[in-house]
Amino acid sequence: MRGRRGTVVLLAVLAVLVAGGAAWWWLASLPAAPRGPRPAPAPAPDVARGSREPRDRVRRPRRRVAARAERNGATLADEVPDGLRSDDPGAVSVTWTVSDEAGLPVVGVAVELRDAAGTILRTFLSDAEGRVEMGETLRDGVRLRIAAGGYDVLDVAAADVVDRVLGLRGSGRIVGRGVDDAGTGVDGADVVAVPEGVEVPEPLDGPGRPPWPLRATTGPGGTFLLERVPPHSMTLTATVAARGTRPAGRSEVGGIAVPASDVVLRLRRWPVVTGRVLDAAGQPLSPATVAMRARGPDGTGGRTWSTATASDGRFRFEDVTPGNTLWAWSSAQPGLAMAVLTDVPPGGAPLEIRLVPGGPVVARLVDSAGGPFTGAATFYVLDASGRIHNSAAASGGRVKTHVLAFDTRYDLLVYGAGGMSGRLDDVHAGARDLVVRLRPVAPIRGRVLGPGGEPAATGTKVRAVGVRASEYRRPGISLVTETDTQGLFTLGEIADLPFTIWAEPSGSGAMAAGPVVTGVLPGADVVLRLEPGVALSGRLVTSAGLPSSGRLWFVPDGDLPWHVEVTTIGDGVFVANGLHPGAYTVWLQVPPQRMVRLGVVRAPARGVELTLPER
Repeated sequence: MRGRRGTVVLLAVLAVLVAGGAAWWWLASLPAAPRGPRPAPAPAPDVARGSREPRDRVRRPRRRVAARAERNGATLADEVPDGLRSDDPGAVSVTWTVSDEAGLPVVGVAVELRDAAGTILRTFLSDAEGRVEMGETLRDGVRLRIAAGGYDVLDVAAADVVDRVLGLRGSGRIVGRGVDDAGTGVDGADVVAVPEGVEVPEPLDGPGRPPWPLRATTGPGGTFLLERVPPHSMTLTATVAARGTRPAGRSEVGGIAVPASDVVLRLRRWPVVTGRVLDAAGQPLSPATVAMRARGPDGTGGRTWSTATASDGRFRFEDVTPGNTLWAWSSAQPGLAMAVLTDVPPGGAPLEIRLVPGGPVVARLVDSAGGPFTGAATFYVLDASGRIHNSAAASGGRVKTHVLAFDTRYDLLVYGAGGMSGRLDDVHAGARDLVVRLRPVAPIRGRVLGPGGEPAATGTKVRAVGVRASEYRRPGISLVTETDTQGLFTLGEIADLPFTIWAEPSGSGAMAAGPVVTGVLPGADVVLRLEPGVALSGRLVTSAGLPSSGRLWFVPDGDLPWHVEVTTIGDGVFVANGLHPGAYTVWLQVPPQRMVRLGVVRAPARGVELTLPER
């Protein structure tokens, strides 16, 4: 019995061991349980506040973007954290611009997006127009950094950038001297630097931008220093005012590579128009007003200046046009007539302008039936040489001129609305109660034909200048119209005086302007036959032989009041089409109003080299 009971106990122990081993094997095959403490259960809602205690925010890892091919001018860095707020950095993009103080684009520079610690998040490249495509909004704290050759390093918070313009400031220097013709240093000269071929721009907004254009003043010995110059080919202009016996001077040098040293600006005497305004007895007249209008190289009117005389009656204008028209008058002495001088060259001897006694001319306007003329009308007062002394609108059917000199005879020309015109010749200053009868004036009609007799292209301009034939380049009454599909034209609203007429083709410039017909009277029928034009091509270069750029005027010799304007297209190359065979004076247009004469050339020609003078 005892042996049987021992057997049962042994079997029970073995069963327990087998069961325990099986349980251990099953538990060991399960995943390991977390070793840390179990998270505490969320607390129950606070009934009084109706809220739940906030849980700790689980911070998601920063998203990483793989490299993409260049897209919209931007190259994305490989496997770097994204600095944009958009989930897809390529989904939304906005154009940023990289430029310098001159407003010129900075091409091919790397724009780095960095975090507050300086880590590069992404890199973009500016395209051929300085543009960079980046996200619409950037993360808080993102900075933009640009390190480009020839410029200061830009490191700025993205939030501080104005109008998405990343402005770079040049780091170059230009050192030089301003000297006179004898090589002596000139102090007190104003030196201005702008990129070659660029007009002076307005300052851009942004952090840390200096005033533009760059300026300096020559010191003792004529030395000057320009700092923070961008890496462009620069043009330097120096001007100095007259002081004591020293005349005003000016110099302009282009093609200066940055950085530069030992630049010499030779300030040569600047052409000016000076003089005094005197009364009839030869005494200085002050106050008096002097106005001057520059005449363009094609004879048309240009910029106008005005100034008041000093206490000694002196006045001064700076100008470089070949001829100028001056008017002088004194509002303080209304009994003195306005003086008019024409073709006044710059750099000549000081002028003496005498204002002599005079009086106005007063006339009333009537229609062809003798009744009052109440329509709009304009009058001109001309002397025997064709100079215009006064022009204004008639008021209430009445003409009253300003004070005219008693010792001169004038022509009074009036033309009104509806093709009405009238004139009085040999009018004495001070005359009153004159009557000008306005009569209908027939228009000038005509046709413009091509070389083979075919109608000229639709839209060919026909111009008419209504001043004396010998003075056709004077500003005065001018008209313009265009041809129809048959080459026909009509010039209406004509005044009763001879006109000079010519045609100006439009389009490719295969035809030349002209021909010029003078002395055309109202009612005439005119035929203008165009001729094939020729071409003139070449290069514009600096005195050092480097290519330059600009807008050129080709003004023909002779009686054609017309010119061709062309702009250089690269490496200084120019092509002028639609010219008549013959001689042309070439002028360079320098902003804002100055013209520089380059010489005389003949058309047709190829390979002509025009050289900018040293000045």
